[in-house]
Amino acid sequence: MTMVCREKGSLRILMVEDVAADVELIRRELKKLDHPIALKVVMEEDELRRELAAFRPSLVLSDFMLPRFDGLRALRIVQEFDPDLPFIIVTGSLNELTAVECMKAGAWDYVIKEKLAKLVPAVEGALNRRKLVLENRRTIQALKESEKRFRTFTEHAPLAIVVYVDGKVDYANAKAAEIVGVDAAELIGRSMLDFIHPDHHAQVKRRYARALNNEKLETVEEQLLLPGNRVIDVEVNAMPIEIAGKRGVMAILNDITRRKQAEAEVRKLSQAVEQSPISVVITDALADIEYVNATFSKITGYAPEEVIGRNPRILQSGQTPPETYEELWSTVTVGKVWSGEFINKKKDGAIFWEKAVVSPMFGANGQISHYLGMKEDVTELHRLEERIRQAQKMEALGNLAGGIAHDLNNILTPIVGYTDMSRDMVPPNSELHDQLNQVILASKRAKELIQQLLSFSRQSAKERKPVDLTTIAREVLKLLRAGVPSTIRIVSKIEPVKERVLADPTEIHQALLNLGTNAAHAMPDGGKLTVGLHTETIDEDAAEKHPDLSPGIYLRLWVEDTGTGIPAEIRDRIFEPYFTTKPKGRGTGFGLAQVHAVVTDCGGAITVYSEPDRGAVFNLYFPTVGRDRSEDTTVVREKPKPGNEKILFVDDESAIARLAVRMLGAFGYRVTSRTDPASALELVRNDPDAFDLVVTDMTMPGMTGDRLAQAILEIRPDMPIVLCTGFSEKIDAEIARKLGIGRFLFKPLTADDLARTVRELLDERGKAPPVH
Repeated sequence: MTMVCREKGSLRILMVEDVAADVELIRRELKKLDHPIALKVVMEEDELRRELAAFRPSLVLSDFMLPRFDGLRALRIVQEFDPDLPFIIVTGSLNELTAVECMKAGAWDYVIKEKLAKLVPAVEGALNRRKLVLENRRTIQALKESEKRFRTFTEHAPLAIVVYVDGKVDYANAKAAEIVGVDAAELIGRSMLDFIHPDHHAQVKRRYARALNNEKLETVEEQLLLPGNRVIDVEVNAMPIEIAGKRGVMAILNDITRRKQAEAEVRKLSQAVEQSPISVVITDALADIEYVNATFSKITGYAPEEVIGRNPRILQSGQTPPETYEELWSTVTVGKVWSGEFINKKKDGAIFWEKAVVSPMFGANGQISHYLGMKEDVTELHRLEERIRQAQKMEALGNLAGGIAHDLNNILTPIVGYTDMSRDMVPPNSELHDQLNQVILASKRAKELIQQLLSFSRQSAKERKPVDLTTIAREVLKLLRAGVPSTIRIVSKIEPVKERVLADPTEIHQALLNLGTNAAHAMPDGGKLTVGLHTETIDEDAAEKHPDLSPGIYLRLWVEDTGTGIPAEIRDRIFEPYFTTKPKGRGTGFGLAQVHAVVTDCGGAITVYSEPDRGAVFNLYFPTVGRDRSEDTTVVREKPKPGNEKILFVDDESAIARLAVRMLGAFGYRVTSRTDPASALELVRNDPDAFDLVVTDMTMPGMTGDRLAQAILEIRPDMPIVLCTGFSEKIDAEIARKLGIGRFLFKPLTADDLARTVRELLDERGKAPPVH
């Protein structure tokens, strides 16, 4: 049990919670109240019952999920003790249905632990509500007693007064006769149920018996059924009375039929406004807020009592052009309707877009008395539009990258192929052999760079899999080196970690590139950009400093710059969508929001440390999913086995076709090459058994490789086919397999890879290699 020292006049709060860390977080949040507090914590039902009586709390906070009982049970215990004691659910997870159940059961409010900033407003709101309930109850009671005394001694009251003795009318005033529509004398002696609607007979009998027993009766509403089947609503106050030594009951009836009808209309309109999915704001003629509906509070985070009497400018973010407000007021002040959009700010500082229609309201004198604002949160629409624009840009970039990749891979293929064959023709320890090795290594780096460009520009569905952050970080570093100014020195502190993280590699790639690009922008006059990666263990103490992390092993990926830094006043907002400090046209404000989303989607967290003019450090923590043992063992691939089969090689690049003849010929194969797919198809059509296997490029004029493969398979269904491509969005290995294509290769091609693929496919189709 935990207790904070109680100060005189302190606010007593009883907390039902079993997690010490959560208690501390809540205690810190409660310190923001403008009132000293005394806090007591319980975990068991018996403790709760005991402390309700002993501690006499002003308010109860309860977790929803507890080891031995839940928040609903705690709520029932509190209600049994004091139905008017404020009770707020404070929990880590609460879906909408459970929240509704709690509120229906009598909870005053609920707060999600991840959003504890809402706790203080919730507590203040609950305390204000309790104060109003108690004051209203006292007021109503005083009014009833005053009304009873007044009506008892008013003989000719404007209200109907009827006295019942032995269940029959003993007296009725003129107003009662007027309501019923008969003379007062005709009412005397009638049963008290004669003019009561049958639906209320049982209630009237119970109340009559209670009144005779001197019980205090509350004011109720009933219906009368009058001659002509006319039904009216009446408000009834009843009290015991003694007449000529007999006990009776005096009923005072007020005809509220018109009021009920008006209330029904007002209630209908009020419900329509209150439940409207559109935010509704009504101000007076000076633009001070008089009313807001529930949707306004839901969107902005402001409770009605926080904004009533204030100007709507409390929502201004500073991002809406001043011309917008000038146009608004110049329109509505002359009696016209204005429509447009605002970029506003919620109570918690989050930025959102609002589409608004503001109309003047006119009083009886024809002058503007109020303004009505109807607003809709269109943030998601703007985000969707931005995503569409981004997708269109990425699609265009992807198409451009694909075309470049195709051409570069076609160029690299003869470079890699001829260099590879030339290397095999010189002594292994010679200087020329080493130089040729360097050409091959450079070509491989070019191939990797092409793949990085494609992976960055290609938009695809998320593919979560164990990812090697070392490789990704090094790839991004290469791109940054090629893209940032030479005045920025790039430093790598990337360690070759064995642990893997479960993520979409393209998302990680883009997030890290975003951070690197932002860091470069923060150093317009040059500086140092550091990218680092290592394994870090988060223990219990470290987890307390990072509330979003649980103890465990993480990979910490960080980007550090020596730039201008991030001002403290905006540091908490940098991950908001649309928030950017860049000039218009230089950024959308989605970069850091995307980084934050990627890291949190992986179950990790991101922290930022920055000082003005001393740079910034972004730390990305990713939970690990195990170690990769594949690098612990060196795998030496054997030289491909030779063969003497007949191969048809088709590629519209003559240099690649000539290269293939030499590469496959070196392994003993008899190769026929064609640069025109139509002529290649004609060869097969004229002699279906002339070839044992076909290798074809994908992108060729007149006929693509997949169409050529399908045409060949129609002629000879068992023909082994290898499809090669520099890049294609139309086909991949899975699609190729479904088309009956045996293998799928990416350019640039090496002699060993091509010969090995050909040999494997021939062996699978029952073609054994020749014996030498």
